[in-house]
Amino acid sequence: ASPRPRLRGISTCRPRRRCDPPTNRAVTASRPTASPRPSAAPTTTSPTILAVCDGRTGSFPYAGRTLHCIEVDGEIVNFWPGPSRGLKTCKVSDETSCPAGFAPWVPRSYNHAKAVLDHADVLGRPYTELVGVYRDSSGKSACDKFPLNSDAQAACSDGVPWTSVAPDEPWWLSGEEDLSVSGNYDSGCWLKTFDLRSSSLGFDADDKNCERCFTKYICSTNVVEFYPSPAPTVSPGPSAVPTPVPTPGPTPTPTPAPTPVPTPTPTPGPTATPTPAPTPSPTSAPTPVPSTAAPSPVPTTPAPSAVPTPSPTRRWWRVQPFDCAAHPNPLQLIKTPDSGFRVQERGVDGVFGDVYDAAAFATSNTVSAAAMYRDEATGEHFAFASFGNRLCAFDAGDQDCWQGSKFRSSGANLAAFIGSTYYYTRGDFGGNKNADAVHAVRDVDKYEPYVSTDADVRVRVKKNLFGGSVFDLAAVVERGAEVFEDGDVDGAYLVGLGRQHWSRTTETRLVVFKIDPATRLVDRYAVLRSALDWTNKDFTAHPRVESRSNFGAAFSYENAAGRRVVFASSAQWGLFELDLETVAIPSACWNAGLDASVHVACPESETILRYVGESTVPDTDLTSMWKHDGLNCVDATPEL
Repeated sequence: ASPRPRLRGISTCRPRRRCDPPTNRAVTASRPTASPRPSAAPTTTSPTILAVCDGRTGSFPYAGRTLHCIEVDGEIVNFWPGPSRGLKTCKVSDETSCPAGFAPWVPRSYNHAKAVLDHADVLGRPYTELVGVYRDSSGKSACDKFPLNSDAQAACSDGVPWTSVAPDEPWWLSGEEDLSVSGNYDSGCWLKTFDLRSSSLGFDADDKNCERCFTKYICSTNVVEFYPSPAPTVSPGPSAVPTPVPTPGPTPTPTPAPTPVPTPTPTPGPTATPTPAPTPSPTSAPTPVPSTAAPSPVPTTPAPSAVPTPSPTRRWWRVQPFDCAAHPNPLQLIKTPDSGFRVQERGVDGVFGDVYDAAAFATSNTVSAAAMYRDEATGEHFAFASFGNRLCAFDAGDQDCWQGSKFRSSGANLAAFIGSTYYYTRGDFGGNKNADAVHAVRDVDKYEPYVSTDADVRVRVKKNLFGGSVFDLAAVVERGAEVFEDGDVDGAYLVGLGRQHWSRTTETRLVVFKIDPATRLVDRYAVLRSALDWTNKDFTAHPRVESRSNFGAAFSYENAAGRRVVFASSAQWGLFELDLETVAIPSACWNAGLDASVHVACPESETILRYVGESTVPDTDLTSMWKHDGLNCVDATPEL
């Protein structure tokens, strides 16, 4: 029979007490055999449930999913990724979707944490945010200023220390530095971890009361196993007596006798003569065979598979793609009267109806800046929005939020994608010092996207040139031919409409931002006059009653039929399409630089926005800038 793996973690230490490291005891047949009665309980719990890797490394089916067993510092650790929508857990007393004998994973060391994070890349960041560490007291504790690891916390005697779901095991969140948790903590609640910075700094973490809840997490038995030891495991008991007698006797006699006799005789004889003859002959013949035929098929297979792997496995989000085939028309993320959020699609009658309830945003009042990302490799589309000043991917029932840097502009409410770059800002270009610029999150499709900083701002905006506000953006990308007349055939642009004052004029402002292809940052903008063409509007059937309207939802389509950029009126006047042939931007109209006081509008250029149909959201007030935002599948063919 194969030897059973050894387990670490059988210790008599009590929770939150500093103890010597637990001894590494082998779970072998000799211990339970000697005392079957008392060992019945630990035998059932430890060997059956805890020794899940059975001394092996690799990935194995377990409890309907996949168990991963990896080696870290000579020990075998395990982790089991739960379902993408597991039981919601906010604190240690909550139920989880972990199998029997498992709990939320607990890092034992920096190396352990890094190894699991590296292996869990394919799952996306949300899976690794929950670790099984908590404290049995609310508010602040003197132990908060100690590094968050089992040794340091055991040394804290002036407060309630942090502990883990595996109290007899070593645990680690930070090394020499404390995480400076803020103290807004509720007893028993989970911490939320972000980036693993270094062996000294450890994880960045947040103790925000009990608001850190999780439906995606990694489970583990939180004990380590060892490779079976051949020497003591094979025959520790029975070979103790007979081994010393037979081993020294037979070994010295037979070994030296046969070795010297045959070796000197055959070696010099056959080697000298046959070697020179066969060597040149076989060398020339077999050489071309292995060098050409054998190695060629080997590198041919892994080469193509190595290229597509990084793209789908290195993302930080794991939500489901949006069904563009079923929903090709303009979409809006709308805040409903019951304080929920819904994704709605415009029907052929101009009325928006529910696609799904965005349940993941149920607890927030500030979800906006919605935009649709298209994966160039697969053609799939994914919905994104700003949630708590962070970029989040979302679907019907879930959200994955990037936990790196927050947005530079708080209260972002307009956004658009160009390639894998998400552009966003606050529509009134106010509220904080960073709001008078358009910011970017580059490489959204990668595991580590880049959130632009204040130092990246190339141009600041003078908002009174367009009535003070823009409420959504649409993207226009040229591909070797001009769409906007400005002398560039490969330009990339973001367009939005300024505030419209119905009672005074039918004219509004079109704001055009241009992207620097080298940096993928906005580096200039122009403000053009834009007239509303109501030719197709039936005022008898659809009278306009509001004196003023924003345009809070923008949509951009690019397909075989051509390009279309349309805007929806927040006062529900209707849907307006930008006549792309009327957009001409003289070089003198571009505003650049950080001194917005010298920026001007472009008086000689006028664009046309034509009414193309109704745009109605029943029973919903859309006048606030945070009440609705547009998004769409860019390559779909809508019915406008």
